[in-house]
Amino acid sequence: MYKKLLLFLLIPAGSLLLMVSCQDKKEVVGFQSNYEIQSVDLPELLNTNSASPVLFSARVTHPEGNKGISSVKMVITDSTGSEFTAQELYDDGGAQHPESGDLIAFDQVYSYRVVPSQWDLPVGNYRIKIVATAADNKVLESAAQVLEVLLNQPPELTEFSFPDSIFSDMGPVQISFTVNDGDGLKDIRWVLIRGLKEGSSAVSFQDTVFNPLNNSPIFTANIDSNFAIGKTGNYQLEFLAQDRFGDKSEVKTHNIFVENPPPVFVGVSLPDTLEIPATGSVIAAFTAKVADQPSLADIDSVYFDSYLPNGNASSSNPFIMYDDGTVESGDVQAGDGIYTVTIQLPAGTPSGDYLFKFYATDKAGQRTAGPEEKLHAK
Repeated sequence: MYKKLLLFLLIPAGSLLLMVSCQDKKEVVGFQSNYEIQSVDLPELLNTNSASPVLFSARVTHPEGNKGISSVKMVITDSTGSEFTAQELYDDGGAQHPESGDLIAFDQVYSYRVVPSQWDLPVGNYRIKIVATAADNKVLESAAQVLEVLLNQPPELTEFSFPDSIFSDMGPVQISFTVNDGDGLKDIRWVLIRGLKEGSSAVSFQDTVFNPLNNSPIFTANIDSNFAIGKTGNYQLEFLAQDRFGDKSEVKTHNIFVENPPPVFVGVSLPDTLEIPATGSVIAAFTAKVADQPSLADIDSVYFDSYLPNGNASSSNPFIMYDDGTVESGDVQAGDGIYTVTIQLPAGTPSGDYLFKFYATDKAGQRTAGPEEKLHAK
């Protein structure tokens, strides 16, 4: 199927666009037919230093709904197998037990919310499982999971090495971060790199340097000109380490300049003349070769606007070109920087000179105006 470009077609500005929509269909779903523990959502880690609530929940179904269930509990045992606590979970939407954190009443999801710093659970390794008891005293148990309780300390980012500038032709450069953690290096998940565009308080991009898990406090990665994809100009970088509990180190900042020239047109190709047939249509391919530093991956779009022989712009502008290697677009090879669109001029297309203005944009929002080309239809 060809991408069709009807160059003579102008849609009046007042044309009516008919939109047909359907109302969402709502259905009442009955209870599950089986008595079972369908799923559990239990943490693997608890930080007794944390005041952030942690939710324990389980979905337990019964043919009679909540009436068929007597209780749902999370049972925690210590390393000796002795029961440490058995906390009731609730499915009342917080009506009778607001401390539970349950959101929706009688949806057969039972919940209880814990603030670790207020919970009397000593540091150590535990086993946790869900125990459900039906109204007829039939008991179900989920598989036991490990629960690690720690008095967590946030990581510490002490040093970093990062270039001051990223150039469009830059080769690989190693960046490094030195990180420590009182709970051990394995507690550190990664170093986050957040970029803020100069003059903005919003995070523009984020990258991650993962823990190498080789007992080294130095996290490294290589960057090159591809780092500039989607970026240009001055940025403030924020570096911070994060551990398994989500605790973060203090932020260190670093200013950089990113060089990223806009894309450039190497050339375009289209017929000089097309003869309009008496019947049927004539087909032709338009191509544009585009280059970009730092990378072809930085190109966001390539397109052209068309203008009719009477000078009016086509109402269908812009016409998007593709570098996807598909039969539909007419492109030969994906990712080679050659963008293509196939046009079709049917019988009856007005004769005259058609003007095409080509444009390319990159992921940093920069636009390049390319060549202007004409095609004579006769």
